[in-house]
Amino acid sequence: MTLNKSAQDFCLSPTRTSLRITREHGIAVFAAVILAIVVLVPSDATACGAIQHWMTKYDNAQSDRARRAALVELSGNCQGYVAKQSDQALLPIVTDALARGIAPKTVQRVFENFRCLAAMRDDVAYAAVAQALDMSHCPTLDDLKSWYVAVADYAIIRSRPSKSSRKAGFVRRGAVVKALRRTGDWIEITDWHGQKGHIYRPLLQDYATYQPPG
Repeated sequence: MTLNKSAQDFCLSPTRTSLRITREHGIAVFAAVILAIVVLVPSDATACGAIQHWMTKYDNAQSDRARRAALVELSGNCQGYVAKQSDQALLPIVTDALARGIAPKTVQRVFENFRCLAAMRDDVAYAAVAQALDMSHCPTLDDLKSWYVAVADYAIIRSRPSKSSRKAGFVRRGAVVKALRRTGDWIEITDWHGQKGHIYRPLLQDYATYQPPG
């Protein structure tokens, strides 16, 4: 009996077949990793990278065009926000951008993106910002009572109030979350980017009493 060429290849080249299977397996694993990332990152988030990077870009900018570009990035989903500490660093940037007349709508988006820099309400410079920008979407004092800050490097968000339940995401140290309700030692939360779930209470601290490091 004479085998056709494809049959000969299969019978005579097990290594080639093995490599093909390994490659296909690798593609499947890669696809699974990408899917997991998509699940953990909110779909409406526009990643801007590290907040500190773009604040530095703004401070070092030599033109209003470069400053505007930094502001556009800061209006997205930035990593590395630390409650109160980042507000203090952002207020001079917002104040400067308003004084320069740079893209007021973009400045408004930055302001609202970081919840109107709530920690700086009592700062002298904040009054001028409050007069120049729309405050209708800013959190109230009552809203702040439901805020908590993550005090673990990665505070895991779980689908149910149990350590054995599925991981639904995480928030980094310094991130602010809003409490929806409490169940025993767990708090059901939503974060600033739409993630929802339950976080173990010892991993959070009341916003009112939180003091950033340094």
